[in-house]
Amino acid sequence: GTAPTTRAVEVRVRASTGPASRTQFVSVLALGKSVEGSSTRFTLLRTLRLEHGFRTIQMPTGKTVAVLWQQGEQGVLGVSRPLTLAPGAPSALEVEPPAQDRSFLVLRARRGEEIARSVEELDERITLYRDDEALVPAEVASDADTVFAFWYDLKPGNADLEIEWRGRYLDRAVELRAGDTAAVDARLGPRPSLTIELALPSALRSKALRLEIRSEATGRLVLAEALRPGSSRRILSSVPASSLVVTLVTPYGPVSRSIDLTNGQDGYVLIEPALTTIFGVVQRDGEPHPATVRFTTIGGDPIVAETDEACRYEVVALEPLMAVTVELTGVEQAGWSDFFPAPLAETTELNFDLPGADNQVRVLDQSTREGIGGAQVVYRNRFSPAQGESGDAPEALSGPTQRAIAQIVVTGEDGVAHLPPLREGYLEVRASAEGYQSLREAVRVPVLDPSDAIALEISLVKAEGSGRLKVLLPSGEPAAGAEFQLLEALQSAHPTIAGRLDAGGAASLPRGWRGGVVLVRHTAAGSVAQSRVPSEDSEEVVVQLPPRSPYPLRIRVAAGGAGDPLALERLAVATDAGYVAGGPLRWLFGPRNEVGGLISLSNLPAGPVRLVAWGAARQAEGLAGALGDLAIDVPWPWPQAVEATPIE
Repeated sequence: GTAPTTRAVEVRVRASTGPASRTQFVSVLALGKSVEGSSTRFTLLRTLRLEHGFRTIQMPTGKTVAVLWQQGEQGVLGVSRPLTLAPGAPSALEVEPPAQDRSFLVLRARRGEEIARSVEELDERITLYRDDEALVPAEVASDADTVFAFWYDLKPGNADLEIEWRGRYLDRAVELRAGDTAAVDARLGPRPSLTIELALPSALRSKALRLEIRSEATGRLVLAEALRPGSSRRILSSVPASSLVVTLVTPYGPVSRSIDLTNGQDGYVLIEPALTTIFGVVQRDGEPHPATVRFTTIGGDPIVAETDEACRYEVVALEPLMAVTVELTGVEQAGWSDFFPAPLAETTELNFDLPGADNQVRVLDQSTREGIGGAQVVYRNRFSPAQGESGDAPEALSGPTQRAIAQIVVTGEDGVAHLPPLREGYLEVRASAEGYQSLREAVRVPVLDPSDAIALEISLVKAEGSGRLKVLLPSGEPAAGAEFQLLEALQSAHPTIAGRLDAGGAASLPRGWRGGVVLVRHTAAGSVAQSRVPSEDSEEVVVQLPPRSPYPLRIRVAAGGAGDPLALERLAVATDAGYVAGGPLRWLFGPRNEVGGLISLSNLPAGPVRLVAWGAARQAEGLAGALGDLAIDVPWPWPQAVEATPIE
């Protein structure tokens, strides 16, 4: 359209995004109508070089927005808030970056079709999907050729941008980073089609199945529909041109496949589920015993079965199984667990004959001899697979010469923790309770005959403070309620001291504490591992928490990815204190599996990260911290997904 010049005003355009540069330009957009009363909008775009950080130009009255950009570079440096210009005194248009914990988004979508010039209503639909919320732009301006849209004060993280106009679309995954302005410049076009081929086993052909398609970047549900029994193919004529996760939901669990359609080309996905049946009988001291049998797939999904009247069970799974827990009905003890070195991926008979011994650990207050309720008892049962496996267990359970199963059991009000059935070998036990000093050394006893009950007593000493731990938030305020752990070494299996800070962000350190590593986490900051804790009891240990990343770090582990049952246990984050893996990694950064074979880490500090991933052959070195020199550097802001190749 053409802009009226009779009602123009002077506008002082200024950028506050840094020192002025001869390569910085500002684009000023007047958002209005070409003809009074017309429904067609227009954008008058003027581009000028900023000098001395500001320029004064004439613009027509009405709403105006300015965008700052760098010559020769992609992206946007800043954007102004919308300003309505009126006749009279000169107006100031300030180009600014978003707040440190927020993000802006600028969109320019080109229609690229001559047909648009003959359409009176430019009725495009523009939506940004963020955390299951549909966000419409704060401002939209469009003409026959281009659509502009602006969003302000967005929460950082991944989002899906979607535009629809007269059978033309734009689908784009957008990464919103704290303190940055994201920019999307693309062309509307047709969407691709997707052919989904289903090669179903006979057991699934008569079952009710459901098809789901989600965005890989955000997990947003794009399509969901029920399939007719026996369906073998589904052709979807119009799907978003982005990275998608296609999931077949069955009564036995989901089967997912990823596909990248960002190039706009038609796609094809083959889903070929393979059912695995695991069955057997549960016994206790050679006699059938009712139980609940819980398997865990390599994707982390639980599969639960209750035994029948004959104490037999059966489960059907679509993914290989990596772990099992057997909970005996009517028996006051923790469940017996095992992890399979080679995932169970074939139909297998797996029987369990568990010893009936009631193994107990009683945790006492050393001075009063009273039981401590709510204490955590960490046990580790070391055994040789040839001696310690259950009857009729498959050869897949055989592994290295020594294996260990570890678990945490909480004491009841009487201070007694009932351990699960044990294997022949050794039992190592630690105990901790809030307000008490944890054991420096584990209690270690031999397990000669698993049918013989073991009873242990562990006395804890009250933590009489002689030192002090103080934690501050990034703002400098006390980190009230922060959780902390003190470890003798970063690879320690169990903390020496654990607890929560008081309202002043502080806690007393028990007498006798010497050096080590402190781990701290708080919901309003990034988690940290800090070494070189002062060794003098009288000194105050001060920990300053860094700003927390507003979005998780997503990692795709190559050469196996979600198909590797130990992916989470073969990953470490390098910190100033060394690198954290295993239990400390889970406690600090809460790794979890996501759709598309991704692993996400939360509560990380906002900054560069160093990662280490390793294969099964390097497991001992990895957990011992010997692979730190091989860590990969991830710059900040982080990419949308990091590829991590395990060290073999």
